Amino acid sequence: MPLVNDTQNIADILTNKTRIDGTIDNINGVYGPYVDVFPANSFSNSVSFKLITSDPATTSDVTAGGTGGWLYNKTTGGIWLDRDPGYDW
Repeated sequence: MPLVNDTQNIADILTNKTRIDGTIDNINGVYGPYVDVFPANSFSNSVSFKLITSDPATTSDVTAGGTGGWLYNKTTGGIWLDRDPGYDW
């Protein structure tokens, strides 16, 4: 599972090579890329990530206004659609 701190965008980490500490390094990184392109949430057209601590995601994790992209739990690696309903899909 990629290492993510609170200031990194998980989409950037998943689409690039990283070092063991999670720093993006496309020359010397040995982890990833995990995907070529991270897909947008088809309901909001957003690729943004919101770090959450729930697993699974709950209604209270969902971004208000339906503008969120994805919910990500950095401890478990769980990824959910940032939509209500949708966090439980």
